[in-house]
Amino acid sequence: MPYSTTAGGYNSRRAIAYLYVASNSVASIEYLRKYWIEEPAAEVDGRGNTLIHLLVINKNLEALKALTGFVSLRQLKKQNARGETALHEAARLGLYYGALVTRDVNMEAVEEELEDLVAMQNKMGEIPLYVAAASGQTEVFQLLEDYNSDCHTQREDGCTVLHAAILRENYNMAISISRRYPQLAHKPDIRGNTPLNLLATSPSHFKSGSFFARGNLGRRPFIPLLSLAIVIYRCFSCLKHVDETKQQNLLAEELARILIEQEADWSFYSYNECTSQVLSAPENTLKVPVKNRNGVCDPLIQAIERSIPELVMKIVEHCPDSVNCVDEKGRNILHLAAEYKNLDIYNQLKKHVGEDNKERMMTEVDYEGNTIVHQASIINPISPYISLGIFYATCWDVFWFVRVSADCLPYMRFIPNKEGKTATELFITRSKRQREDAWKAMKDINGTLMVVAALIGTISFAAIFTVPGGYDQKHGYPLLLKPYKRDVDLFLGYDAFTLFASTFALGNLLSIQLSRFKVEEFCIALPLKYFTAISAMYYAACFTVVTTLQAFILEECLPRLYVIFVFFIIIVLSWGYIDSAYNVVSYIWVAKTSRTVTALAYQTF
Repeated sequence: MPYSTTAGGYNSRRAIAYLYVASNSVASIEYLRKYWIEEPAAEVDGRGNTLIHLLVINKNLEALKALTGFVSLRQLKKQNARGETALHEAARLGLYYGALVTRDVNMEAVEEELEDLVAMQNKMGEIPLYVAAASGQTEVFQLLEDYNSDCHTQREDGCTVLHAAILRENYNMAISISRRYPQLAHKPDIRGNTPLNLLATSPSHFKSGSFFARGNLGRRPFIPLLSLAIVIYRCFSCLKHVDETKQQNLLAEELARILIEQEADWSFYSYNECTSQVLSAPENTLKVPVKNRNGVCDPLIQAIERSIPELVMKIVEHCPDSVNCVDEKGRNILHLAAEYKNLDIYNQLKKHVGEDNKERMMTEVDYEGNTIVHQASIINPISPYISLGIFYATCWDVFWFVRVSADCLPYMRFIPNKEGKTATELFITRSKRQREDAWKAMKDINGTLMVVAALIGTISFAAIFTVPGGYDQKHGYPLLLKPYKRDVDLFLGYDAFTLFASTFALGNLLSIQLSRFKVEEFCIALPLKYFTAISAMYYAACFTVVTTLQAFILEECLPRLYVIFVFFIIIVLSWGYIDSAYNVVSYIWVAKTSRTVTALAYQTF
């Protein structure tokens, strides 16, 4: 015996059995076999696990084989403190052979008894089949599926095996289940979530919400590195992590397509029948999603709220009647697209609904009298632009309000809602705090940049009077001007450009510092000033380095290591410039393509 049974040792047979469950030695397996024969289905630990439970948890398949023929189905049905059998544990760990052994330990058992074992539920209402789906164990799922054709069994919270596979992000299994059991597509859990609802609330499952989406480039730290990641995603799919992400995105879209195609029409998700109860409900009850007569939420509305353009377009293309749906407050899909500020979804929906339908939807009001312009005035905490930083988020919010206003008939900006507020009044009130925060943040950044710009300008101005080699005291010309005229001209040219760029940057930064930060200035004036300022500072910094390099050339002292160092410094400066300028450039580009919007900004406020 490896362990003593004397005083001071492990003198409990149960404790010895617990220690041996992870061992594959012949002596250990023989001890466990004898222990099981003498104390079958006895609890071995404080969680109520039997020896079979622990052998499965420790993946000791050799010991499980040794017990074949000594275990009855009644003993296999023994549940631990969580109500789980050993088959639940085998399904969770993906032990295909373990599930096979625990299923077939009694070869004389009748088929009905085996089905009873496979159908046993734990305290959460989970059968082993559900556990296998929730754990992403495809092989075990297929094995158990042969003995439990009732895949419609739901957990206590209403989740089916299809819910479990989607939550696990095992889309291969989810696609297989949805094709074999199409009825599961319409089974909601107790929260009203169908499988399609789960996809509609998971933007990271789709390419548009992934780390590698170009549209998310400015919303994550250090843009140059992310740009490289996007290039790798598009060009080098063979890399494991990239391939897995790409496969996940494609499979999520395929699963969405299958689930959407199983919808005969969109009436299952319609809110029309719950309009009266919404109108009579207290205001604070509308802060959570309202379910329709079928107890479910609308996936199209959820996909718009979570900014998933792939899912939105698949739904409206397959179910044309879905474009006429409204939410619990009477807002149509264009209202919601305006509120959640996704430019891609907004533009695609406007094209898809048709010109006549678009005009009707743009002029509709919700149950509170709000127009689409009122919806655009909402400062949403889950706006896709909030991660850009407070200044950029404010610029985008102002631009978005003006953009939606430009798409509507002019009189709609002056229509009051039931509270008597026009859209412009609401936007100015709602954005006041955000604009104040943006003003403070911009002032802080601007002050630091002004100091740097002034420092670079001072150095470059002083460098004009300290040309390498000195000056001729009699004529006042640089001593190196005649023998090295071209190099001296380059030095002075680089230095002059540095002085000009730093002065230009300082002027723009001073203009920002003295700005009144009116609402309309956030639309184009402030972003453009900021972009020109940081661009000028970038060139000033780069030419400062180049001027220093030219000075070394004039002194005929140019270490090779310094050239490498200069090259490295310029790369670092370029990375910093791209990281700080990308968001404002992308914003200006969008604003530039909407010239009527920028002109309208000064008429709106």
